[in-house]
Amino acid sequence: MAENITNKPIEVAIFADSTIQELASKMMDPSTGVSVQDRKWRAKTYEKCFVASEAVGWIAKEANISRPEAVRLGQRLQRLGLFHHCLYEHEFKDEFLFFRFAGTSSDGDDGKHPPGSYGAPVVGETLVLQGDVPGFFESRGSRYQGFFKSHLLFNKCAVFGDAESMAVFYDDSIIQRENAMPPHWVDMFSGGQPANATVNMIDGDRHKKRKASLMACFSESAMASYLPLLEIALQDHMKKWVLDGSSKMKWVPALKSLCFEECCRFILGLEPSPELIKSFDDIMAAFAALPIKVPGSTLSAGLASRDKLLDLIRKGLNQNRQLPDKGKTAVSCLLQEAASDPTLTDDIVCFELLHFMIAGMAPVYTLHVYLLLELSRNGGIKAK
Repeated sequence: MAENITNKPIEVAIFADSTIQELASKMMDPSTGVSVQDRKWRAKTYEKCFVASEAVGWIAKEANISRPEAVRLGQRLQRLGLFHHCLYEHEFKDEFLFFRFAGTSSDGDDGKHPPGSYGAPVVGETLVLQGDVPGFFESRGSRYQGFFKSHLLFNKCAVFGDAESMAVFYDDSIIQRENAMPPHWVDMFSGGQPANATVNMIDGDRHKKRKASLMACFSESAMASYLPLLEIALQDHMKKWVLDGSSKMKWVPALKSLCFEECCRFILGLEPSPELIKSFDDIMAAFAALPIKVPGSTLSAGLASRDKLLDLIRKGLNQNRQLPDKGKTAVSCLLQEAASDPTLTDDIVCFELLHFMIAGMAPVYTLHVYLLLELSRNGGIKAK
């Protein structure tokens, strides 16, 4: 998340594909692009907008594609922030709908920030978020096509809600990671020490070098070395599921438990325990908590649990140095990288492993759900 995500109009900056960037530039050019003008609908004037159906025709002609293909391309441009529906109510389609280029109106859209609202003074949209976290992101993600601004936990921010909008986050020319997260998130990922900041909070050459070291943990050979640990966890859980029987089986908690154990084993090299589960739950709750660090608060509990988990990770580092596991966990991979990279101190390795754990749970869980769905569609497997 970042308050100032770009120093140039986002509609041009975010396109990695030069062909799409050229198309976007032509589309916005008054001499070559779509017709932009003030338009009226039911006695209301909409400033500086274009008609979606006309834009579909323009894209189809310019790109030499069919109208349905032009709609899909236009939807991609919309998700990338080039334009938005004037009332943020519609996805781009081949209909008489008014759309507006980012940064071309007087409605507060300056072209340097995504669409959205900062909400009420001081608190922004924090209370709305805490009232319904999934609903908050679902409603705004749908309205703003996955990429929107908000004011959460006393910080202005940008929220990236889908794969295409994440292209913005990986463009170093328009994103500043350092000092871009809420202070209590920074504390969670660094212990309040800038020198210990994880890769998602640093920029420039430091970021590139750290990322290269971390990616060694996800090479093809590294991932293959994790398989024995993952298979042990999967087999243990499958035996338990069989013993419990289908009538007692609850897929969501069962899969979460499996994924947590897998991540503990191959990322941290730790055996899961009730205490470890509680610590992780406390840490995750702290991210959405009010940034109030007083005894008994959710944030304080999360930070205390983080310290306990970091202590366990440090013990694991020392044990691994004495009895190396030869690449079977992310711990050993990072220690191997640290041997040739003096910037990877033990503190940084511990925080990066914590970062792996926090960031890894969701995709691992999603992958398991996807695999189960695919297996359920296989008649031969279902018969067994």
